[in-house]
Amino acid sequence: MYGLTHAGRLVCVNTTDGSILWRKHLPTDFKGKMESGWGYSEPAIVDGNNLICTPGGNSAVMVALNKKTGEHLSSVEMPAVLVTEVMTVLDTPQLSSVELLDASNTYS
Repeated sequence: MYGLTHAGRLVCVNTTDGSILWRKHLPTDFKGKMESGWGYSEPAIVDGNNLICTPGGNSAVMVALNKKTGEHLSSVEMPAVLVTEVMTVLDTPQLSSVELLDASNTYS
């Protein structure tokens, strides 16, 4: 069984005796950062032998762990284009909208 606190403490617990099999701290172990104000509130997902979680931040948007051992298998970094995107709010008499300016300086 897996549990995740709002502070980013992820644990794997033995369902027979309640002992902790392994633990991770998403902010420390993966440089995770939640910017929503809610803290960590997304569930960890079991996919085959993997446990997928979302530490947040630029270096580990998603992480795959071995579900039995907690071994770090892989991480996904924030794509560079998303890091460099800028939200521009245009509020003029001619145009009122939110435009997304990407790294190529084109509007989408």
